Amino acid sequence: MTLSSAVGAGSRWNRWNTNPTRPRYAASPAHRGDTQPVDIDGSRIGPVERTEQVQQGGLARARRPAALAARDDSHKSPAWEAAVKRAEALDEADAALNDLGITRAPSPLNDWQRPALSGLAIGDGPTLADAARTLLTCHFRADVPGEIESAFGIHFAAQPLGPGFDGLSWRSEDTRIIVINTDAAWSRQRFTPAHELGHHLPGDVDTRGLLVDTNVMSTGHRIPEMRANAFAAALLMPEREIRERITGRVTPPLFASLVGLFLVSSDALAWRLKNLGFVDDTERSDFG
Repeated sequence: MTLSSAVGAGSRWNRWNTNPTRPRYAASPAHRGDTQPVDIDGSRIGPVERTEQVQQGGLARARRPAALAARDDSHKSPAWEAAVKRAEALDEADAALNDLGITRAPSPLNDWQRPALSGLAIGDGPTLADAARTLLTCHFRADVPGEIESAFGIHFAAQPLGPGFDGLSWRSEDTRIIVINTDAAWSRQRFTPAHELGHHLPGDVDTRGLLVDTNVMSTGHRIPEMRANAFAAALLMPEREIRERITGRVTPPLFASLVGLFLVSSDALAWRLKNLGFVDDTERSDFG
């Protein structure tokens, strides 16, 4: 039984929400105090606490925190709330399967060995990508979510969530999850899984808190976002393959062939070529 098929049963898992010994997740309410979400340089931040019902007057006490990182282009978008609910449901199902002793895939990131990082986002992204590529197969480009799930044990969910939201990463003691928005452009549906993996591998979602980025280049979380973007670019558009195919000036036909090869947006490829020194700012703007 897969996690997605178990969740598809819908109400079959409702009993886990009412069991007094079953932990559950809840996004923190927006009120004054330690749990109030705040905006820092365009990033919406607040804790996501895992709580456990105890036999003390029906009150809930805090247990282990879940952590989440997401890409959201709108302060007012309700999509991230829907995505969090989806991740929460998947998390509950995975916990239920674990409690029932049903065989599951290896623990998330079971085979992952994090390389030494310098703290420089632009350099650490490709370093992480090189390490990640050793666990991926030659089929990665054809099935990005499937390959990530198989190699790293991170569950994927894809659903329409409306405009202004790309995806999120969720981590708890039971599971790791990436949710992507199928209403986003096709190229973003490919870039976002790699970007979110770039939050899991260096440990960005291993700390307490809820992070929803309204601007992925915001200064409030500039290093994690720059690193995740650099990681995704290096993973989807390997430098070695680019250098093998560019022997001179980047012409429009060559550029178009690279877009088709890597299955990325023209803007993403233009920035990648700019960062590798194959085009200048004017060319990047023209291609992107």
